[in-house]
Amino acid sequence: MSKVTCVRKEQLYRLFINQCISILFIYLLAEFTGSALKGVTDWTTLVLTDHRPYKLSEDDFHRVCRVPHKKGANFRDFPGVIVDSNNTVHRDRTKEVLLPSGKPLLPDYVFTFEKGKSRRMFEENRV
Repeated sequence: MSKVTCVRKEQLYRLFINQCISILFIYLLAEFTGSALKGVTDWTTLVLTDHRPYKLSEDDFHRVCRVPHKKGANFRDFPGVIVDSNNTVHRDRTKEVLLPSGKPLLPDYVFTFEKGKSRRMFEENRV
C-alpha cells in the first residue's frame, strides 16, 4: 500500500468519525432538550418539557378558560366589555360577567389603567 493511499484512508476515517460524532451530538442534544419525537404519532400526546407554568388561582384559571379563541385576542374581546368610539374601554353594567367566586371576570384595574385606553393591558405591565 502506498503512502498516498494510507493518507487518503486516514482522511476518510477522520471524516467518518467526525460525521458520527456530529450525528451523535445532534441526537443527544435533541434528547436532552426534549425536542425528540420518540415515535409520537398524535399531536395531543406531545408535551412541552422546557416550560414551568405558574400556579393559577381559581379565579385566574376561570379567566384563562374564558379567553376567546381567535388570533390576537385580548381583554377587549371578553364579554361584558364595551369599547367606545374614542377607543376607551368600559364595563358593560347590563351584561356583567361574574366568576363562580362572585368577583367580576375582569378586575377594575383593567379599566382604570391608562384611563381605559391601553390596548394590551396585561402585556404592558410586564417587567
